[in-house]
Amino acid sequence: MNENSTSSVRFPSALDPIPKYLTHYFERTAGPFLNICDLDDDEVEKIREFELANEIKWSRFKMWPEFMKSRKAADDLLMQLYEKKFQKPPSQRPIFAVLGDFHKIPGLYTNPQSVRIEISDLREDEVTFMYPDHAHLIQFFNHDAPAFGVPLPRNYSEEKMPCYGKLFTYRDLHEIHVEYGIKQGIERCLRTPGSFVFSYVEAHIWTRDFKFTPPQPPQPRIPTGQEIPSRSSDVVQPSEDSLGVQIQ
Repeated sequence: MNENSTSSVRFPSALDPIPKYLTHYFERTAGPFLNICDLDDDEVEKIREFELANEIKWSRFKMWPEFMKSRKAADDLLMQLYEKKFQKPPSQRPIFAVLGDFHKIPGLYTNPQSVRIEISDLREDEVTFMYPDHAHLIQFFNHDAPAFGVPLPRNYSEEKMPCYGKLFTYRDLHEIHVEYGIKQGIERCLRTPGSFVFSYVEAHIWTRDFKFTPPQPPQPRIPTGQEIPSRSSDVVQPSEDSLGVQIQ
């Protein structure tokens, strides 16, 4: 199926059974396993200019002029939650993915590509999950950075929306995805035109050493002429002309 197709929902929406894999989406010309917060200002400016000049359906820099300030704040809050949960700081910023897959994510890119990662290949502290995605942490924790993404509901309460502000392991998801309303929320949003953020479970990969399944042929030619390697440790770093775009 073409990744840009919206004719059917590829994400296993009912979380029944819960998917056993992750999908990491990225800009083909940049390569996988990048976090935009790791880039310097000049690299981020190239991405901003690229997104503003191209027809990207959901361009973060068009929707939120102060995106980088907000994104870094949200990432920092996510890392604090990781440290609290595992009693140790993360060794690096996470790589973002989704649990299973979600057909609308490629709309964040001009030339989308994806790879699949089996959850069984990761330790419990190497992959975590959040619903909705971590953008809501800014408002949840009253951070002074500008809000972005879907805002915290005005009627938020811990009792009604217990999944907010929490980081889950894969084991946690099996125990709480129904009780916390995650399963029902995804099903409802996939039936609602225009829904996006609440239609998938965000995944965070906290290691750079893992196996993944490369894109299967047939593949369009990668403009840089570089094939995607089969181990994250072998990934070619982006050149000055490439664009390190991440899913958020």
